[in-house]
Amino acid sequence: MRKLSWLFALLAIVLVACSNDSKEEVEEDFIPDIIEVDLQTPERVEAGETITLHTVVTQGDETVDDADEVIYEIWEETNKLESEMMEAVPEGDGVYTLDYTFGEDSIMNVQIHVTARGMHNMPVKQVIVGEGKEYEEVEETAYAAYVQTDDVESGKEETLIVHITEKGIPKNELPATFILHIDNEELVELEVTNEERGEYRANYTFQQAGFAKLEVVVPVEDATFRAMQTINVR
Repeated sequence: MRKLSWLFALLAIVLVACSNDSKEEVEEDFIPDIIEVDLQTPERVEAGETITLHTVVTQGDETVDDADEVIYEIWEETNKLESEMMEAVPEGDGVYTLDYTFGEDSIMNVQIHVTARGMHNMPVKQVIVGEGKEYEEVEETAYAAYVQTDDVESGKEETLIVHITEKGIPKNELPATFILHIDNEELVELEVTNEERGEYRANYTFQQAGFAKLEVVVPVEDATFRAMQTINVR
């Protein structure tokens, strides 16, 4: 009988250990749902009209009311450098709003920057104001720049990464320049290194949280290619 008791006790220990191992494996394999950001804007508004912009943030079937940061960025077409950054108002049930007055006839871009639960999402939409506006056509180029870094931490050195392609093919050894626009006032030109596969890098330490704009300038042939990306600094 005593041997049977020891056998049952040993079996119980083994079962508990296996159960714990299974839980650890489940926890290690668990992948959280991405945050979904539904930016709701009208396609057209009247010049001078004030409207309430709505954004709904969810994760799976759950609304997200604990976002770390929700910022609206609004700029006129072809003029992202002069964009406005405004903090959203949390309304509950995953809804974040902003009252905004659209000015004269134009085409405006509305982008929402959402940082929540270790993730970042930033969809953008266009709004036609009044009769709209015709803008000078930007000369088409075969070059494109994808700014990989859009979320960084202040107080430590970060690496800004940009991929540059021509007709989809990575381009190396281009005289690319990175210019940081901080608070729309301070300009910082960064030293750029070219890695393989069209990857260009620059290191920088942001001193405080907020937003900065990274301008990528690439002289190509008889023109200059430019790209702009807003960076969230935590």
